[in-house]
Amino acid sequence: MEIGSNFRNLAEDSGKVRSHVKEFSLGEVASHCTPDSCWVVYEDSVYDVTDFVREHPAGSEILLEHAGYDITDVFQDTGHSQGALNIMTSYYIGELSQTERTYKIPSKLKN
Repeated sequence: MEIGSNFRNLAEDSGKVRSHVKEFSLGEVASHCTPDSCWVVYEDSVYDVTDFVREHPAGSEILLEHAGYDITDVFQDTGHSQGALNIMTSYYIGELSQTERTYKIPSKLKN
């Protein structure tokens, strides 16, 4: 199973993906790029990983380098474990706005 689809299943199973979740623009996410406010996007979901910055196993520098951005490719390319995916779900705060999504595109926008 692909990591992305497995991660979406984890979020859905944990009740984190709901019909009335908060939506954020890429601009809003980009404004959270410091050690005191660090947000990232993974497969169109937004995570506030501020509390995890200092705990990241590879050090805070790598997480801060990607703070405010979509980390999907980097996260998958570095071979994160299922445990890392489980940890990330606890930092979920919402979704990208529908017009800025790449992965979770409503069927009406696919055409």
